[in-house]
Amino acid sequence: MVKGVQMQFVYLLFFAAVMAYYLRKAKAGEKMFLRRLAALDAVEEAVGRAAEMGKPVLYTPGLDAVEFPEMLAGLSFLSYVARLTARYNVRLIEAQRDQVVYSIAEESIRQAYAAEGKLDQFNPQDVRVFPDRYGYISGMIGIIAHEQVAASIMVGLFRAESLIFAEAGNRAGCIQIAASEGQQIPFFVAVCDYVMIGEELYAASAYVDEDPRQRSIILAQDVGKWAILGIIVIGGLLETAGIHTLTNLLKM
Repeated sequence: MVKGVQMQFVYLLFFAAVMAYYLRKAKAGEKMFLRRLAALDAVEEAVGRAAEMGKPVLYTPGLDAVEFPEMLAGLSFLSYVARLTARYNVRLIEAQRDQVVYSIAEESIRQAYAAEGKLDQFNPQDVRVFPDRYGYISGMIGIIAHEQVAASIMVGLFRAESLIFAEAGNRAGCIQIAASEGQQIPFFVAVCDYVMIGEELYAASAYVDEDPRQRSIILAQDVGKWAILGIIVIGGLLETAGIHTLTNLLKM
């Protein structure tokens, strides 16, 4: 084996073993516990506030196509939000740019309302698609201003346009909950009430989906991260003490 990758191979085996362990527990029907996220808890609060005010909730998964993992996570989370709005009799307005995402979102909301026994309250006209990026941006601003939304939930893939309509939501005084990856996170943090950062986007979608297989993968990733963090801390302490055993081992 090539020098310098042996420990990487060992870690790969460790991670595979941890994932297999949690997948086996999932197949056995054991409940997988995931730590709560403040932004996730705030979603029900935001929908409840919209119900009290008699105003709608705005949801968007972003402007890209369905093949991006962030968009898939956003569409998965949409089903959870739609179930909440149906349960509390709150109008849900959903918007995106891509036509395929639009079709998936419409069916997801329809099924969520049907699952809550509120299919008669589902309005296809509240699922909206805009032809291009600039139409999407102006459409989002228009919805926030004209529909007087009580909450804006942005979960998915966003780019430079995110600050524009997030700022519009902030000026309108609505509760804003966002989740994304990449360079747009600082903008969301600046103007939104709650933000799920980076991989919390996928953890949230796995949590609300209640699929034990998805939860087992998230748990395995957490164990892997804690293992890496432990190696860093122990390695730093050993190096400080002048002991290079762990460092030499990691170079294998």
